[in-house]
Amino acid sequence: MLQGRWAVLMTRIGVVESEVPMIAQNQHYQQQGITEILHTKVSHPRLRVPFVRREALLKRLNQAVERRLTLVSAPAGFGKTHLISQWVSDATFSVGWLTLDEGDNDPVRFLRYLIAVCQQFDPDVGADALVVLETQQHRFMAALTSLLNDMSALEGIYTLVLDDYHAITTSAVHELLAATLAHLPASLHLVMVTRTDPPLPVARLRAENELLELRAADLRFSLDEVEVFARQSLPDAISQTGIQKLENITEGWIVGLRLVSLALQKHHPAEREPMLNMFSGIHRHVLEYLYSEVLSTLPETQRDFLLQVSFLSRLSGSLCAAVTLRDDSHEVLETLERANIFLVPLDDSGTWYRLHALVAEALQQLTRQQMGDDAVRELQRRASRWYAAHRHLPEAVEAALAARDFADAAALIEGLIEPQLVKRNTEYHTLRRWLAQLPDDVIAQHPTLCMTLGVAILFTSDRHAPATAIQINKVLQMAAERWQADGNTTGLGELLAFRTLVEYWQGNYYQVFVTSRQALELLPETQTEWRAILLLNLGMEQYLIGQNGSARQLVDESESLNKSVGNEFAKRSAILLKGQIALSQGSLDDAEQHFHQLMVLSAHQPREKAGAHVGLATVAFERNDLESVEHDVTEAFATAEKVGDKHVMVDAAILRARLKHAQGDADEARRLLHTLASRVDMVVHVRTLRAWGAWLALMSGDIAAASAWHVALQQSENSPFLLQQEREALVVARLLLAEGKTAPALERLEDWYVRSATGQRGRSELEILILKALAHAVDRSLLEAYQALHRALEFAYQAGYVRAFVQEGEAMEMLLRSISTGDNLEQTKFVRRLQHELTQDQTSNKLTDRLEVLATVDPLSPQEQRVFLLIAEGESNPDIADALGVSINTIKTQVKNIYSKLNIRTRRQAREMARSLNLI
Repeated sequence: MLQGRWAVLMTRIGVVESEVPMIAQNQHYQQQGITEILHTKVSHPRLRVPFVRREALLKRLNQAVERRLTLVSAPAGFGKTHLISQWVSDATFSVGWLTLDEGDNDPVRFLRYLIAVCQQFDPDVGADALVVLETQQHRFMAALTSLLNDMSALEGIYTLVLDDYHAITTSAVHELLAATLAHLPASLHLVMVTRTDPPLPVARLRAENELLELRAADLRFSLDEVEVFARQSLPDAISQTGIQKLENITEGWIVGLRLVSLALQKHHPAEREPMLNMFSGIHRHVLEYLYSEVLSTLPETQRDFLLQVSFLSRLSGSLCAAVTLRDDSHEVLETLERANIFLVPLDDSGTWYRLHALVAEALQQLTRQQMGDDAVRELQRRASRWYAAHRHLPEAVEAALAARDFADAAALIEGLIEPQLVKRNTEYHTLRRWLAQLPDDVIAQHPTLCMTLGVAILFTSDRHAPATAIQINKVLQMAAERWQADGNTTGLGELLAFRTLVEYWQGNYYQVFVTSRQALELLPETQTEWRAILLLNLGMEQYLIGQNGSARQLVDESESLNKSVGNEFAKRSAILLKGQIALSQGSLDDAEQHFHQLMVLSAHQPREKAGAHVGLATVAFERNDLESVEHDVTEAFATAEKVGDKHVMVDAAILRARLKHAQGDADEARRLLHTLASRVDMVVHVRTLRAWGAWLALMSGDIAAASAWHVALQQSENSPFLLQQEREALVVARLLLAEGKTAPALERLEDWYVRSATGQRGRSELEILILKALAHAVDRSLLEAYQALHRALEFAYQAGYVRAFVQEGEAMEMLLRSISTGDNLEQTKFVRRLQHELTQDQTSNKLTDRLEVLATVDPLSPQEQRVFLLIAEGESNPDIADALGVSINTIKTQVKNIYSKLNIRTRRQAREMARSLNLI
């Protein structure tokens, strides 16, 4: 099947099947994405013999190994790479070499090569980092951190050389290098060879004495080195005056020396020194002349050969033969290398070479001038076909794009991607760069490429930004039009499925669920991976509308489908959602288990790890383990803020605010929510933060602020999500209770209690029962208050809920003081624990200001109230009898009744209760 598809692809781009060495599975690309690890890129260049040995510079390089960075920065032609090659050839420590090019601006590709180099030190290094790249390619920093951790565990001294770093222009890769320098293991030294200074914290390294810099002034040949070079390059004697003139003309510029020497070699020794007077302004003004002069001395066959292959980044006999249509290409390469004509060998076998970069640039210009753009494109086209036939698909794509053969380029790119989901280890930056070069009329004929470009845009842009969605929707519309014309319902289903991801990151949750249902109707059962994602979306919808039973069923179905495709992202998302559902159902143990599992699976996934931290913090908060909450919620918020996940930031901020309130810092709690509300722009997030802000206001006694929120809420539309409606309704119920409107509060609570029971939302049932108990107590309906509290306690002590009671403060303390748990010893212990936690808690629920004396028990008579106040003021029984004009026995009887009703035993307890109710 795959061989047949490959043959079709080769036929499409003009390569016959007999030219293609077939393999049963395109395994390399399945494992490595679109990167083929080229060994010539991770091997240091061979030294030419003879060469000028640069002892002073080599000594400086040796002394710098203990620093973090050696920066070799100078324009082209100053012998940067050759110097480091000399140094490496003498090294007594391990050296890894990576030669960079424009294709390495993709951070995934860059990291793969970096890992490949480090694996030369130890094959086990970077294994986990590769897993990160394969599962979540946009987590560059996580992969780098894993790699650096592996390197730090190695013993010994290691040096990593990054050659031609000037080819890197993307900020993503620069950020990776900056992080590398900031956290470089002590055993690792970095050498950077570049034409231009990189945008890295060089100044700081210089100030910390962690930097060796070699620049043009350091790299220029001294007069003595010019003499050594001249004696090697011009065997016939040249005078000391001639050498001095040669140094003056070139100013020690190494490639200039080579150019002049090549020009002089073709002349009689007696003519050489006089000819030196012809050369001036070596850097720019006569550069083209020198190339022409050098080329003119070569046989025509060699000159034409160099012009034709000048645009190739690497040269081999087979590739050059395909481009030049010459059978002697390998022999020509060997001849040019022996003649030292700007060829740099890339391996020890004499198979691969490259032209000196400066020479290649000039030759390319001459090629276009002499042959014309059409001829150059034909050469690129031949190269593309050779690359394709030899399975070097990335190079084939680059050459096809350079040849402006956009149809062939499109076909080649399709050969690098899967028909459904783009591979999770694909280099999206590279794909986006390629596809952006295709004209609209070409890419519109390839709906799969339109989808791929959409995915690449999503994973290389700010996913929350509206501009990102606009770009993606443009290319998706192209795909939709083509698939609609072709009647391809499966393609349309895939497109809609991908669109749900775009809508999710834009915060359009309602549209996510609508589109998910539409996509499921179009996708066949065989589209397992997309269907697993869509079912997970719909599970989220059921969770948000408060239907936990159907939500869990959909998540389980999604997980079952996902097992066959192994989408790790979907797997982690399902575990996170199951934890959230368990929290909503009121099962703290199950929730904790899911979040711990997610924590293990998300070791290198900061976004999901932050979600796991929030979940664990929520479990700890419900158990009133505030110390654990502090740790987890801080980790969650910091990580979510770093990766820009506003969903997790909101959840973490709410929990942090509730924690601050629990710790007695209500002002800081409200400030946290207010600050974040000004930073988020999704309506669902703003609405959630405002509801919790009103809750905090009520718990702090600020009824006016909560009332203002309620007025604004009444003027807005209902949220489409029942969980949000429920949260708002329970805050409104608290507001009604604070305002003394118990009847409407109880009516609202009863309505939502029925809804929560129907949706299996045990946590909501618990909160509603507690509020009902408090409301009935305020209304002096003690039987109903005790019944609600008993049901709440029965659920809570089995599940482990503590904070839900403790946060209610004194009102709950009074209720618990008077309730009887009968013979249920476990529940009795639980009530005692709650009472203890309440005495330790520093919060104060201002709802108790609405409770009158003894509202939680049988009401005292007016006479008993007067006796209670006198007891609280410290009066004795005889004094009270005298004050009220009754007998001492009457006062004793009344005191006994008061103690019984208040569930107290001593005058001290009476005074404490009176003070807690602000009666004295």
